[in-house]
Amino acid sequence: MSGFAVAILLLFASLNALVSVAVCRSVLFDRMQKALQVLLIWLLPVIGAVLVGAFLVSQSSTAPFDHAAVEANDDIPPLGCGVDDGHDAHHHP
Repeated sequence: MSGFAVAILLLFASLNALVSVAVCRSVLFDRMQKALQVLLIWLLPVIGAVLVGAFLVSQSSTAPFDHAAVEANDDIPPLGCGVDDGHDAHHHP
């Protein structure tokens, strides 16, 4: 294998490793999401790293998912279920 090919392989492996570490350190995702993203990175070398890396960058300003908040609000109905949208079906303006 030529020196150029080895350099390219090292570059790709470094990219995958860098994005994998970023995913593992992220507070945006739960453990299963992190595992699936790292799996995607290594099953689709370069493409997976670019896709997951771009997604991480796009979500970097998003607040982390708070599982405790969801568990504390079990009495809130799921989106679209029993939510009053402010319109009365019998009221005509």
